[in-house]
Amino acid sequence: MGEETTDYYVTPEEYEIAKSNGIPYRTVNARIRSSGWSKQRAITEPVLIRDRGLDENYVHKAELNGISRDVFAYRIKHGYSNEEASTIPPRNNKKFMSELGKKCRKYSKELIKMAESNGISIRTFYRRIQKNKWDPIKAATTPLIVGKERAIMGKEAYRKIHGDEFGNIIGL
Repeated sequence: MGEETTDYYVTPEEYEIAKSNGIPYRTVNARIRSSGWSKQRAITEPVLIRDRGLDENYVHKAELNGISRDVFAYRIKHGYSNEEASTIPPRNNKKFMSELGKKCRKYSKELIKMAESNGISIRTFYRRIQKNKWDPIKAATTPLIVGKERAIMGKEAYRKIHGDEFGNIIGL
């Protein structure tokens, strides 16, 4: 990279040379126009193979075991042996996420069910605990404040802070 080049035009013959070297048309253009390679280097330097070094016998074995080539390559890259990478069954993501949810659960299912039975959504339950700093039991059992009650509480809070000023102007 960083080679000086001002000749961006690639002749059909040069594309043919690149093609005979296993280098696709788009790769030649990207190398010259985006990466600044010389034409000679762009049409002769081999393309890096993504998973060079994978044992095709084990890749085939992995695919027979329901393990994709990408998962197999990832496992090899992260220290698995060929045998382990090709035989350990892939995890079921739905099951894995369910188990992770159980492991990382902060509040019991019973507490969440209690909140739902009291008409409190999970979102409201968590907001009461996290934002309002409520105790989880209080968050699950305190009924929702609806319509008119909320307006009355808002009015009282406003008057407590601001007194009666502007109350008549805005209809409080």
